[in-house]
Amino acid sequence: MTSTGLRNIPDPASMVRIILTARLILEPLREAFGSLLPTSWYRSNAVNNAVGGASGSYHLAGSAVDLYSAVGISAEDLAAWLYEQTWMPLAEVIVEEHTGHLHIALDTNGILSPGKAKRKFLAYDGEDYRAWSP
Repeated sequence: MTSTGLRNIPDPASMVRIILTARLILEPLREAFGSLLPTSWYRSNAVNNAVGGASGSYHLAGSAVDLYSAVGISAEDLAAWLYEQTWMPLAEVIVEEHTGHLHIALDTNGILSPGKAKRKFLAYDGEDYRAWSP
């Protein structure tokens, strides 16, 4: 169960993307900065709707994770490090300025074509998105 009270069981394809996100993005990030606290990862349609997620959210496929640093590293500092890791298959990284957490999404096409990932970096203030760079 999630905080919404709804079941949230990923299908096998989503489990693969969850594992890939953990191994290809989160593990290197953890090695560089220490413990991470994920707050949202895979979301079923019902959970995504309940939390007001976007209809095309990467969370629906198990490819996105929202997190905080457990040791007090800012979302901006984590994003700046990810920005420099050009080998990582990132679809999007969003610095959530209004909450202080970081949203990271895996680009599964970028796994097969290193250096060709989408790599969209944004900041969100709770109302508007804008391009972000360190």
